[in-house]
Amino acid sequence: MLVRKVDEILEYVKRLSELLDRLEDAVEREQQNGRGGQRAKGPYAQTLAAAGIGHTDFPDVSSNKGKHLAEAYAPKHRDK
Repeated sequence: MLVRKVDEILEYVKRLSELLDRLEDAVEREQQNGRGGQRAKGPYAQTLAAAGIGHTDFPDVSSNKGKHLAEAYAPKHRDK
């Protein structure tokens, strides 16, 4: 069982490495092309250039807004 977990972790590391390579390539392309013809500057240039291009295979709150908002705003039932 431990070996299977280690194999799963190694697979995730491999996938993460591939995703990081793709992200670095995208950031580099975005910086070369620049938005509006200007190259991003400053300490957050790479982060800002990559904004909005990420993807995950896992659901999160932002991808399931309706469900999470419904749960947050639904009336609470009290057992008496």
